[in-house]
Amino acid sequence: MKNITKSIVPVSIMFTSSMIIFMIISLLLKNESIEITTVLSILLISILGSLIQYIAFTNILIKKASYSTRLIIFIIPFLAVLSICAICFNWFPKDNIGSWITFMIIFIAIFIVMTIGFEIYFRVVGKKYDGLLGQYKKEKEKK
Repeated sequence: MKNITKSIVPVSIMFTSSMIIFMIISLLLKNESIEITTVLSILLISILGSLIQYIAFTNILIKKASYSTRLIIFIIPFLAVLSICAICFNWFPKDNIGSWITFMIIFIAIFIVMTIGFEIYFRVVGKKYDGLLGQYKKEKEKK
C-alpha cells in the first residue's frame, strides 16, 4: 500500500497542476469545454512525467549527479513526452509554428517558475533544519 501511495501522490500533484495550467490557458483563449481525450492526455503526461521525475531526482538509477544535471535529465525527456502528446492528441495545429513557439515559451516559463519555487522551498526548509540542528547541538552540549 505504501508503494502505491508513493507513486500516486506525485502523479496526482502533477495532474492537478497540469489541469490548473490547462484551465488558465483555456480561459485566456476563451475555451469553455474540455475533451475527454485532453484530460486523458494530461493524465498520461502526469504518469510519464512523474516516472521521469522519479528517475531524474532520485538515486535509483543515477547515483551521483548535480542538481543541474538532474534538471537536464528531467527536462529533455519530459519536453519530448509533452511534444509527442501535443502531436498525438492535437493540442494545437501541428503545422502552426506560432503554436509551437507559444508551447515552448509556456513550457520554459513554467519550468523556470517551478525551479525557482523549489529552490526557494529547499532553502527555507534547509534553514529550518539547520536551526533545529543548532538547537539540538546546544542542548547536547548543556548535558
